[in-house]
Amino acid sequence: MERETSTKVGFFDDTVICDSDVLPELGMLLEELVDKRRHDLELLGVTGEEAEDCQIFDFQPRSMYQNFRGASADLGLKDMESVYQARHGGACRDLKLKKRSTLEVQMRGHWGTNASFRIYHKPARVQQLLNAMSEEVRQYALEVQRTFVDSVRSGSFPRPPVALGTHHSS
Repeated sequence: MERETSTKVGFFDDTVICDSDVLPELGMLLEELVDKRRHDLELLGVTGEEAEDCQIFDFQPRSMYQNFRGASADLGLKDMESVYQARHGGACRDLKLKKRSTLEVQMRGHWGTNASFRIYHKPARVQQLLNAMSEEVRQYALEVQRTFVDSVRSGSFPRPPVALGTHHSS
């Protein structure tokens, strides 16, 4: 909103509220990353508006996407074509587990119309992906979730059940 840049649908405030029970510590972790980034910038002599415009993360979307696609393929998750699927999965999960009402999910996802929301509400697609996962990959995902906070802080995540190719970073 402060940068006066709208989204593709004309919204100026696309705030994401970190209130998921999947990773309740996410907000705290993001605050820690912001504080660390500010500290690092201060050490480099970057202050004021220049420091405020710096990104929290230093990766490029394309490299993140390539790593996501490669890791998904290596884990046998062939149908994970985009990181954007988390948007679908979150909406489906909230509705299936009755965590939020349809209106709350629609508002949380910033979907302006029921028609645009319906595109993302595909519980069968999420269930299909879960059913295609091997038990080993499912257990790995649960381990990553269980240790996520410590892993982010240490920079060391659990080893995947299969050796990742050389084009991925862990």
